[in-house]
Amino acid sequence: QSLKALSSWVAEGYVRELHLSDLAGKVTSECVFNFLKEIHWKGNYPYSNGGRSRCALWLRLEHNGIQKVDELLNRAQAQGISLCVLDRVDLTKVRPGSTNVKAGTKEVPAINLVLFRLQDRTGSKRRTQTEIGGVPATGDSRKLWEAENEAYPVEESEYRGKGEAQKGNSAPGD
Repeated sequence: QSLKALSSWVAEGYVRELHLSDLAGKVTSECVFNFLKEIHWKGNYPYSNGGRSRCALWLRLEHNGIQKVDELLNRAQAQGISLCVLDRVDLTKVRPGSTNVKAGTKEVPAINLVLFRLQDRTGSKRRTQTEIGGVPATGDSRKLWEAENEAYPVEESEYRGKGEAQKGNSAPGD
C-alpha cells in the first residue's frame, strides 16, 4: 500500500533519496515492479544535480521480504527500466547524489536500488516502534527518552521551536 500511495509523487521527480526498508508489511514483487515502472514511465530520473551531472534516484527497499528478487530485476530490465543494483561493495564508490554509470555503458541509471538483494526479514533484531506525541511508546527506547528528559529538561517554548513560540496562541487582534 505504501509504495502504491507514493508512486505518483516519487515519479514526478520530487525525491532524491527514499528509504523504505523494513516496512513490516507485505511488499510484493508485483508492487515493487509497478512502482519502478511508474518512475520509469514519467521519465524524471536520472535527475539533474546542478551543472551537467545526472544522478539516479537512491531507493532503499531492503529487508521487506520481497520474493524472487532476480526475476523482478530481470523483468524490470526487460521492460527497459533503467536501474542499477548496488551491493555493499558498491557503497564505497557510489553515494546518494553522485553520478554512477551502468556497467559497460555511459548511461546513468534512473534508479539505484540500494542493497536490494538483502530481503531477509530480521524480525527480532529490528523492531517497529510506535511513537505517541514524539515519545517512544514502549521498551528501552522509552526508558532512554525518560532518562534524557529528566537529565536535560526542555522548556515548552524550546520544544515547540522558535517558529511556534513567535506565532503564539493568541487570537487575531489580541
